[in-house]
Amino acid sequence: MMDVRILPASGTLKGGTHTLPLRVYCEDTDIGGIVYHANYLRFAERGRTEMLRAMGIELRRLQGDDGLIFV
Repeated sequence: MMDVRILPASGTLKGGTHTLPLRVYCEDTDIGGIVYHANYLRFAERGRTEMLRAMGIELRRLQGDDGLIFV
C-alpha cells in the first residue's frame, strides 16, 4: 500500500522553514528529466505565495492596506 500523507495546500511552516511539496510533471522537464529554467520561476513564485499564505499574509490585503505589490 502506498504511503499517503495529507498536507495543507499551502505547505508547512515550521521553525522558520517553509516546505511546499510540488509534483513535477514530464511537461515541466526536458527529455533528460531536467526542469526547464523558466519553470523554476513558477515554482519559486508558487512557494513564495503559499509561504505568505501560511504566515497569514494575504496579497490582496498587502495591496489594499499597504500599497505593496509583488512583481
